Amino acid sequence: MRKLDQNDKNADQKPSLSILGVYSFSADKAAYARFIRELIDSHDPPNFSEEVKDILRNGGRGDEIVPLTPEERQDWEGELRFYMDDAAVLEVLVKNPDPRFNPHDFAQIDPSNPKDHSEMAWNEMFLTADGETEIETDYKQRLPAAVSRGIRHPSLGA
Repeated sequence: MRKLDQNDKNADQKPSLSILGVYSFSADKAAYARFIRELIDSHDPPNFSEEVKDILRNGGRGDEIVPLTPEERQDWEGELRFYMDDAAVLEVLVKNPDPRFNPHDFAQIDPSNPKDHSEMAWNEMFLTADGETEIETDYKQRLPAAVSRGIRHPSLGA
């Protein structure tokens, strides 16, 4: 996927937001199981990069580079499924965002939780309107005039 810097702003057009899709991680059971397995594999010390392994060895922690036990893998899976079984990905088209747009305003309020403990967007990604190119951003930059926005949001609906 090609990456672009932020630029491009059409000040004469009003901001708009459209929901393009809402997707469940668990809708495709096989793909979801593969995703969970691959994520656990990425946290298994023998699969760490050589650079990380060298850091562990040089820090006197080389003895930690051992495979996860079946119980540890099961714990990882349980933890991931706890948070992700009911999660959703929202794909949103934002056109001409202005300073009021804040990705963290996408929140699910649970009245049983304190006001500042709502579920909110995480692992956001900004794409061009055609969805083909990632736009690199940081928290200080404005969004370009039109972007498609994928948001992973825990516990949406259900």
